[in-house]
Amino acid sequence: MKYMIGISLLLLLLVSEDGIACTSYSVSSGENKVLYGMNFDYNPNSRLGFLIKPGIQKRVFHMAFDWDKGNKVVTLGVNTEGLFANMQLLYPSDLSGWRQGPNTNFFWEIYEESLKSFGRVQEVRVLLNERRLIQGNGVTLHSMFADKHGDALVVEAGHEGNNIVNKMDKFLVMTNFPISDFVNVAVQEVEGVGSERYKAAYNYLLQNSDSFCVDSGMKLLKNVVNTTPYFPTRCSFVFDPEQALVYFSLEGDFNKIWRVSIKKSIIETWKGFQTHKLLKIGKDGILAEQLRMPE
Repeated sequence: MKYMIGISLLLLLLVSEDGIACTSYSVSSGENKVLYGMNFDYNPNSRLGFLIKPGIQKRVFHMAFDWDKGNKVVTLGVNTEGLFANMQLLYPSDLSGWRQGPNTNFFWEIYEESLKSFGRVQEVRVLLNERRLIQGNGVTLHSMFADKHGDALVVEAGHEGNNIVNKMDKFLVMTNFPISDFVNVAVQEVEGVGSERYKAAYNYLLQNSDSFCVDSGMKLLKNVVNTTPYFPTRCSFVFDPEQALVYFSLEGDFNKIWRVSIKKSIIETWKGFQTHKLLKIGKDGILAEQLRMPE
């Protein structure tokens, strides 16, 4: 599997600091239910789509953007073994001094290899101990990895080596500032791009993690939507790794929720629709615009 994660990402640099967005989390509830969530915030004119691709004895769901440019640019995914991975913009940008070497990888290479091959975060952790992440293609990224056993981490590239922040409590949150700069810092003292979204998500999870469910996950994402017109929330996802199910809303409409079965490669209406619709996700994927329903 090979996707374009090149020149299209340069467009992200045209977005102002205030526009940089995306929020993700992993949470283990008091009922031992593990869920992940993410708001994908991006150019409102970019065409979004969904893919299910084969891995090594598993299947992998991806969301892709800039579909109309002839390349499917992936940024988040989960496989049938329950491993979640994403890539989000990191600010401030760090674009100088990165050199490729025999054990270096770009973020999208680790993303692809992990989702295709692994089922546990510990396997990703071992890989990250062997490889050094570098930035490239004009964007600065960081990633979250999470699994159905409750393990999760955020990884950021450092010039002296990878900076890894492991999930220590019931949840882990990532927005757009460097998480590794604020380890052991009180949440109210966190600063940087996306810090307000981070605090809102963190405090919601602090109060609700014991009884967390899909509806809770969507409510959290609704609380941290990005309303910047040039970088609005386009898709909001809650992932159930145990069942290999993906729940999502489109364009900030949390009244209508879709559901994807990764194992069956189907997408269907789940909540808030007057009629039921079911579509097969073929080898070429499916565009979000194909999910439009009559009012």
